[in-house]
Amino acid sequence: MFIKAFLLFLCGLLFPDPGRPENYPGDIVSNQNNDCIKLIINNIRNKSGVIRVGLYNSDIHYPDSAFQSFIIPKVTMDSGRLTWIIPLEKHGIYAISILDDENNNGKMDYRLGFLPREGFGFSNNPGIKTLSVPAYNTVSFPFNGGRKIISVNMVYIL
Repeated sequence: MFIKAFLLFLCGLLFPDPGRPENYPGDIVSNQNNDCIKLIINNIRNKSGVIRVGLYNSDIHYPDSAFQSFIIPKVTMDSGRLTWIIPLEKHGIYAISILDDENNNGKMDYRLGFLPREGFGFSNNPGIKTLSVPAYNTVSFPFNGGRKIISVNMVYIL
């Protein structure tokens, strides 16, 4: 059951919204009240493919249906690090999941059917002890307005 949920989560990270990177050429983040999450993604192993981000605002939809989703091009990556701004209009409890879709096929690729070939990460950087999705209360965080910095370290098993 845990492996199935983990596989469904990682396979469900195909998102249509390209989002906005911080300081992306020609792109301006328009959020008049400046409430946002500054997402810093660390330890990205290469510039192949894209980064897929899911933002969740409820444990009911986690991990299957993201509240917002983004595809981040790796062109702005510097030394394995990307920064992304997520404008938010509402205060609440949120969680973030990330897939390093190295071949840009819209899904997690596996070796032997269960070992992830591509990187993944979650807000709060929970320890990965099993191949199951961490619980929402483990990866969630409060957002009370302003600019909140969330740093996620990518995990690569293979």
